[in-house]
Amino acid sequence: MSFRGMDIDEARGHAQNMRGGGEQCFGMMQAMDAFLDATFWQGGDAEKFKQEWHGGVRQQVHGAATALSESSTTLHREADRQEEVSNS
Repeated sequence: MSFRGMDIDEARGHAQNMRGGGEQCFGMMQAMDAFLDATFWQGGDAEKFKQEWHGGVRQQVHGAATALSESSTTLHREADRQEEVSNS
């Protein structure tokens, strides 16, 4: 008998890893926000970093975290569907 379809356990493992990566991105983003709010840092380098962070990098991190979370949900759903088909 040949194998057809996805390896359900492997897909679920990858989905869990993606969700964890998204959570790490969100956590890092919150930590960086807190750091910038709480740290007395002035000067040209500080202003440049803060502008880069708030001007685009933060949004990119947020987008990556959201994409990982959404992809995780999709992959887990597809694994569930594969399991249903395989068991029928």
